[in-house]
Amino acid sequence: MDWPPIAGDPRFFRRSGPYSLAAVADAAGADAPPRRLMLSGVAPLQSAESADVSFFDNRKYADALADTRAGAVIVRPDMAERVPSSAVAIVTDEPYVAWARVAALFHPIPPARPGVHPSAVETFQEDGYTRIEEHAKSLPEAKLLEAASDAYLIGIRSATRITARVLEHAPKLLGIGCFCIGTNQVALDAAQMRGIPVFNAPFSNTRSVAELVLAEIIMLLRGIPYRNAMAHRGGWIKTASGSYEVRGKCLGGSATIEACVLVE
Repeated sequence: MDWPPIAGDPRFFRRSGPYSLAAVADAAGADAPPRRLMLSGVAPLQSAESADVSFFDNRKYADALADTRAGAVIVRPDMAERVPSSAVAIVTDEPYVAWARVAALFHPIPPARPGVHPSAVETFQEDGYTRIEEHAKSLPEAKLLEAASDAYLIGIRSATRITARVLEHAPKLLGIGCFCIGTNQVALDAAQMRGIPVFNAPFSNTRSVAELVLAEIIMLLRGIPYRNAMAHRGGWIKTASGSYEVRGKCLGGSATIEACVLVE
């Protein structure tokens, strides 16, 4: 299907739709007149086309509202009459919230894809482990006992509990991999008694945490949360008072090394 230019780069944002006007209004938690109209995406007022949904919540962009080619515009009740006749007004007291909901409708979060990476499967197979089972969710104990009875290696996340009873039913088990930070979900004493090594992945999230730390440092030092909140309420803080540079600050914490690497 050929999609019109809309907000959200298709390389990074999954798309869905089109949706009826009624479905869009329902997702937004807003009101719209009964009209047969199909909408294919979201876009700013300036670039929206007839199959797009846009929104207006700042009178500074009144000219853009008057000239928009959008098929529907999310607005407050007092601005509904200013929506062009070529567009439908989707009315709500909270245009920003409604816009976010509609954007999520057209760009849904992709489902998580748990499992073993193909390269790991190849490595196991090269070493003679040809029977590899994957389970999308944590198994209840009864099924876990059955699955473990013939297993040489078990890889788990934090929700799965490897108890002493499970170990008793796994006579062939050679090792347990916890694909998370801790190993508290494994009966370590029982595993040690059987000579079964248990390992974790302490650095699996280090990069993500380091990136988040840097992002939050910059946001806090620049006062972005406060300025963002004010901008959403129609305010514009032009002063740099209370904003600081990251340069010269000292980093500390468990993600310090990785964060320093990113800074460099």
